[in-house]
Amino acid sequence: VLAAHGDMEVVREIAHQAGNEPDSPATRDLAVTRAPPPPAGVVRLDLRESTDAFVTKWDARDPGVPSRILQTTQPSQGLPNGHGAILTDPNAIDLTIRTITTRRVPPDERSQGAIADAEAESNRWSRLALIGICLVTALVMARALNRWSTKAIIAGARLLGWKPPERCP
Repeated sequence: VLAAHGDMEVVREIAHQAGNEPDSPATRDLAVTRAPPPPAGVVRLDLRESTDAFVTKWDARDPGVPSRILQTTQPSQGLPNGHGAILTDPNAIDLTIRTITTRRVPPDERSQGAIADAEAESNRWSRLALIGICLVTALVMARALNRWSTKAIIAGARLLGWKPPERCP
């Protein structure tokens, strides 16, 4: 976006309107920070919903931490819940409580088919997120290129002696 548009203020303003802070020391630290190993006696289990397009399979892995992709069990108005659903998913809550109380990761009791279905659904949402990002980037670049090419054509015409028509008052 920055390379195509050249104006970080527009990007920053859009992100702030959406409640994000795209360019700050904290954001830059989060981009490279990895979770430290848990203290003795603490066990980690990473959970995410298969319909979460914001945390894709490429972002959701911590080396050495077991991870499970859960299928959303509570559709909201016919739409998948995605990112926030993990906080209210009964399966996620149960797994969290069992992990904390037993201090070990519960065995995955789902069938191989259910695990594969969750993975396939997650892959679909990850692809949709990637396609969406690519489309937005292409639109921003097309707009920037259109601006640049229009300015270049006007500058070239002026070099050849063209004078723009005067504007009406």
